[in-house]
Amino acid sequence: MMKKTVYVLLLLLAIQVGLVVMMQTGDSDLDAESADDSFFSFTGENITSLLIRDNEGNNLTLSKSDALWRIEEAAAAPADASQLNALLDKLSSARVDLAVTISAGSAKRFKTAADDFERHVLLKAGEETVADFYLGTSAGFRHSHVRKAGEKSVFSLPVSDFEFSVQPADWLDNNLARIDRDALQRVEYEEVLLVREDDAWVLNTGHSGEADGEQIKALLDSLTTLTVQDIYPAEEVSSLFADETDLSYRLNFSDDTSKKMALAEYDDAYVLKMSDSDLYFKVESWQVDKIREFNLEKPIRIAAESTDTGTQDVPESP
Repeated sequence: MMKKTVYVLLLLLAIQVGLVVMMQTGDSDLDAESADDSFFSFTGENITSLLIRDNEGNNLTLSKSDALWRIEEAAAAPADASQLNALLDKLSSARVDLAVTISAGSAKRFKTAADDFERHVLLKAGEETVADFYLGTSAGFRHSHVRKAGEKSVFSLPVSDFEFSVQPADWLDNNLARIDRDALQRVEYEEVLLVREDDAWVLNTGHSGEADGEQIKALLDSLTTLTVQDIYPAEEVSSLFADETDLSYRLNFSDDTSKKMALAEYDDAYVLKMSDSDLYFKVESWQVDKIREFNLEKPIRIAAESTDTGTQDVPESP
């Protein structure tokens, strides 16, 4: 009986020694090291640049100047500020409790090593680097393993690698071609001249007849709500605009400014060139098709743009 008790005690002692060794060498993923409440120590409004590198060597740089974010790899095209600010807020408010591991060798396992990662991210405030970290494997739904550069500990953070894309199109402000309808006063499109008078749009065309208010509204919607999907390199598409393009129209505004919108078919989409920008944007074909659906041969009549309170006769063109 005594011998059996000794064996049990020796076994328990061996287990305890083993656990101590595992804790000291960091082989256990149940390490009890904790972190500060806030994983990062910056505020989003102070960040002036975000640099992202993926595991294939692709880089993307987003920089801020005068509160405007730009995509350096896409001819400094405007980025979606709301998307960026939301990501920075998420990072600056990220809270962690216990480290997943502090094992030096675990960085490889969780793909947060300096030479093996999903994303390497740098955040700068001016010339100062305020965050430098590696994003690795998934740690659950919309969570990833993250390790700060120069540290051993790996944590779980509520971010995903798709939020750190290196594709410029994923950061582009898609609303760059949208038009403020309230400021729009006049539209020149092919044979159509639309002029805003009080709450109604008055139509002058080379055709006799009346203008259908629903048709006019659909045309205005299509002209003013284009969304851009990507940026084309100027050297690739600028020649498309040497002469008249497939479709163009001019928008005139209440402050006496105007903007020409020119669209040229390219591959399975269209290239949009706006007169107030040097950039060439990708627009999906279905958006342009909706503009071309406007048909002057249909019987038409005019109505107020938003209230549809009545009709207004348009004199025939001479």
